[in-house]
Amino acid sequence: MMEFFRGKVTPKDWAAVAVILGVAAVIAALYIFVFHNKQLEQLAEIRGKDQAMQQQLRKAREISDKIGQLNDEVKKTQLLVKEFESRLPNRSDIRQLISKFEDLANQSELQVELVPGERIIDPSKETIPYKVTAFGNFHQIAGFINRLERYKRYLKVSNLKIEHQDLGVSKASFTLSTYVFREETPTKAKASAGAQS
Repeated sequence: MMEFFRGKVTPKDWAAVAVILGVAAVIAALYIFVFHNKQLEQLAEIRGKDQAMQQQLRKAREISDKIGQLNDEVKKTQLLVKEFESRLPNRSDIRQLISKFEDLANQSELQVELVPGERIIDPSKETIPYKVTAFGNFHQIAGFINRLERYKRYLKVSNLKIEHQDLGVSKASFTLSTYVFREETPTKAKASAGAQS
């Protein structure tokens, strides 16, 4: 090897260079197979996680975009429910409703008789019918029914019969129904659940 530094290259020098290059090649191969491949696996794993996160992020953005739309739909539904509830009387409103009924009859210049019917109760609502008999001319009766149907509370007119006018007066009979939602109390709900099991 000393000969190499003096300017002479001997076969021993070539052998030493070959050994050094061989060792370097082995080290490079070990690095590639052990460390580099491990790093490639880790990189592939990181890329896979990144893709999964990107997909989750896209889904989250889609959900976020829909939240505004869903909030708008919830607000519309709440307004509809509020309007619907405002059209249905509660128990304390029934007396006031009858008073308003009499006012509407007076506005139409009708003579009316109002007889409570048998209430119909089902799990979600209570139907409160009244049998109505009204006396007046056809236009007065039609105007009265029109006022009832346009009233802010939900009133249903059914079974309408108007007899022939005699001396300017007709007799109209119909059923006027209103509804009250039934709200189960927790004890009633438990009792009905216990009865079913």
